Amino acid sequence: MKRQEWNDEKLEQILRQLPQVQDKRSSEDIYQRILTKQQNRKKLKTWIAPTFATVAAMFIFILFSPYLFQEITSSNQESSMDKATSSSSGEEEISLNNQEDESKRESSIMVQENDNAEVKLADLENNIQETFVTPFEDGSQTITIGLTAANADYIIPISVSKEHLNQPQQIQQILVENLIEKIGPVSFELQNTEILPQENPEEIILDYTGKPILSSSMSETIYIEAIQETFRWIGVNTVKFQTNSNAGIEFGNSGKQYEMTIQEKRQKAYLIYQYSENTSKLLVPSPESFLTIDDAIEIMMTGIPDKKLYPSVVEQLSNILITENDTQIQIEFSNGDSFQNNEQYILMLEAILLTAKEFGFKEVKFNGIGINKIGNMDVTKPVEVPFSPNPIHIN
Repeated sequence: MKRQEWNDEKLEQILRQLPQVQDKRSSEDIYQRILTKQQNRKKLKTWIAPTFATVAAMFIFILFSPYLFQEITSSNQESSMDKATSSSSGEEEISLNNQEDESKRESSIMVQENDNAEVKLADLENNIQETFVTPFEDGSQTITIGLTAANADYIIPISVSKEHLNQPQQIQQILVENLIEKIGPVSFELQNTEILPQENPEEIILDYTGKPILSSSMSETIYIEAIQETFRWIGVNTVKFQTNSNAGIEFGNSGKQYEMTIQEKRQKAYLIYQYSENTSKLLVPSPESFLTIDDAIEIMMTGIPDKKLYPSVVEQLSNILITENDTQIQIEFSNGDSFQNNEQYILMLEAILLTAKEFGFKEVKFNGIGINKIGNMDVTKPVEVPFSPNPIHIN
């Protein structure tokens, strides 16, 4: 097919053959239409730009969000770790502080307990009973009374100050109940007896007013022993008996008695009596008398268990050599290095002193003791025998 060739003339002829098109719109209508199109085009441009910017921002956000999330998460984790570390560190610090405070408190308590223990030990050392006897020089200010032990097997001599007893008859005015807390249950057999002093200080009258009459052998023995242990310490030699102002006392075993002799030296052995752990230890004369001081000290080594009288001589020091020399007796200990200045050894030496007095000795020289002083005694020199046993303070 042969291609047609177009020239200007031919094109002009063709265009003239087209039907005539006439625009019936006014110029104003055309202007308004153009104006409207321009405004619509501007609106389109105004909407497209923000939308495109928003879409682009979202795209960028989506693109970088994993990294941001990871960074934020990492930052939060680090912050949490920091907080945890800080919290843990704080807790550890608080725990350490608490431990330190607790350690300080425990240390303070231990120091306080040690201080208290030292104070108690010092108090115990300061409050140690240094003697169980009344010194001879205090005899003029002392009265001794014989109280009956709870088992009624023997008499316990108790020494009190004369400031409480200005006259012998006041002995019975002592309330025995005041002594129970200190020495345990005791009784005073002369509480139903009126004590009548005489012009001669070596004589005294006892007027018995008690009922019933002393009819049993036991009551007679205890009554006589109470008289002996009450008046032998104050120089009385003779006691005369009355019953309701009538001469004599009717005893169930020995019959009617009008007087008795007081024995100052009864040759007794001194043993340890203690009613309970809460009461004082006392030095008590044995119920029996002995021919020699050697026999008396021998019983002091064993005690009398059935009567609850305990040994006063320390067992490891039982090997004792006794030498008599007029009014002095020498006691030699073969194991004297074990001596200590404590209650046990004070009781032993003072029991020996009281026993020596029972046999008429005035002083005792202790030999072989490894220390110089025990209680109030300077054992490097002869020790004077005491006035009486068991000084008790009565409020």
